[in-house]
Amino acid sequence: GGGGGSGGGGGGAMDLWAQSLSEVVVCVPVPLGVKSRDLACTFKRRQLVATLKGAASPLLRVDELLSAVRPDGCLWTLLGETLQLSLEKEAHGRFWRCLCEGHAEVTLPSWWPLAV
Repeated sequence: GGGGGSGGGGGGAMDLWAQSLSEVVVCVPVPLGVKSRDLACTFKRRQLVATLKGAASPLLRVDELLSAVRPDGCLWTLLGETLQLSLEKEAHGRFWRCLCEGHAEVTLPSWWPLAV
């Protein structure tokens, strides 16, 4: 089940994510009028933080990603009212069942190559 989360800010921010064989893309809604200079993103092998200048809490914070990413292969883009974070998987081809432990899990798509 699981009811309303009591997480401090941005509880549903991780609901919008997708993956390919080589990357994971996370979309985070941002307030209207935010410019790219107002944002800062930090990528580490197992950690992801997106902050808005002046905000009390981060837009998104993941302290333990399910699998490691390559920080130098990660980037972010502001698309209107959406912050898009592209994370390069350290292990290309590995399926992520969720973004981090405790996060809603997704099922393996039928097109995913099972040989990895």
